[in-house]
Amino acid sequence: MIFSLIFRIFFKREHMKLLITGSRGANSESDYKRLKEAIEKYAPETSLILHGGAIGADQLAQRFAEEKGLATKVIRPDYRKHHPKVAPIIRNTLLVDAADKVIALYKSSKKGGTLDTAKKAAKQEKLLLEILEDQIQSPALQLGLW
Repeated sequence: MIFSLIFRIFFKREHMKLLITGSRGANSESDYKRLKEAIEKYAPETSLILHGGAIGADQLAQRFAEEKGLATKVIRPDYRKHHPKVAPIIRNTLLVDAADKVIALYKSSKKGGTLDTAKKAAKQEKLLLEILEDQIQSPALQLGLW
């Protein structure tokens, strides 16, 4: 795990894809400010913002991309192809697969689709930054990899 993270830091891709995942309740100006500051500090090389097209954090991700002139890719659940309870889970996997780094913005607790996505990112050894209220958590931060 450590080797793959270090490799990604020293051999950065020309186009860095950042996945923003988060609570539907994360929709305030203070939520946007925390997200914006995290992206600018920990992922300034971002060239593409990925998100799931939901309300809340996904809308904040879209707003950031538009303000910075960044490209976006929205991957929504495919409810025609998958059962309604499974479609968002499959979408989360597709988002993580496409990302180089992941920022998870929680509103009040770690739960739901945001937690599912964060777990998938950790399992795939993606650089993961979790924001919960005013706390930023990431094992990669302690290692100086973000």
